[in-house]
Amino acid sequence: MFKKIKNFLILSFVCLTQTGQTFAQGILSDDTKNKINNNTTEIDAFSQGQTIWSIVAMVINAFLSLMAIIFLVLMIIAGYNWMTAGGNEKKVETAKETIKRAVIGFALIMSAYIITSFVMKNLPGNTN
Repeated sequence: MFKKIKNFLILSFVCLTQTGQTFAQGILSDDTKNKINNNTTEIDAFSQGQTIWSIVAMVINAFLSLMAIIFLVLMIIAGYNWMTAGGNEKKVETAKETIKRAVIGFALIMSAYIITSFVMKNLPGNTN
């Protein structure tokens, strides 16, 4: 069981780093990408017209997205445990508790996302 968890964590780390790299490349302008490729150190996020609040919003959204991925992983693990319980009531109850806690956590994550989105859209000086 430990080997399966270890392999899963390694795979998750690789996927998340690739996703983060793709995310970072997607938000950079072509000019900034050229500066990076030319080893120029004059990279400034504010030169792209981004405010500190938009950068904070991107970081918060990335964090909340990571929490949603963790929710999905917990649901898959709990479902797997439930399906492989083989009639063992203790394993079934543990899986049910994991699902309940994951759903409560997901509700909190969605609430945080909605509140963050509302606050960021209503900040003074926000042009979006």
